[in-house]
Amino acid sequence: MKKIFLDTNIILDILQRRGVFFLPASNLFSLGMQGKYIMYISPLTFVNCIYILRKYCGYEQALNYMRVIKKYVLLTNMREEELNLAIDTKGKDIEDMLQYYSAVNVGCEVVVTRNKKDFPQSGIPIMTAEELLNNY
Repeated sequence: MKKIFLDTNIILDILQRRGVFFLPASNLFSLGMQGKYIMYISPLTFVNCIYILRKYCGYEQALNYMRVIKKYVLLTNMREEELNLAIDTKGKDIEDMLQYYSAVNVGCEVVVTRNKKDFPQSGIPIMTAEELLNNY
């Protein structure tokens, strides 16, 4: 079964029902809920989603949304090793580098994001939800 890493924007696309991004993200998540994928997020994604969602729906509701998400995903590790790799990798966004290396560390086979340009262009594939749905 394919291990996939869901970037923060994918989770937010689902929870905030973000326009044209909602359907591919929610379809992908549904497949994961059905056992077609093993889904991972990082602790950073969990915290970032609560931080962003609380502005729209309040802290308690944001926490409740993420509790539901947590039932269907596994968490990656974020240790000194991943941080060092993120710091040492040339990239525009250290947060995306940290997400990427945490995904690699647990054996994810693809990173799913809408922000492909800020992730490494070599290593495991970086895809949008729509691309992953069309390719697998």
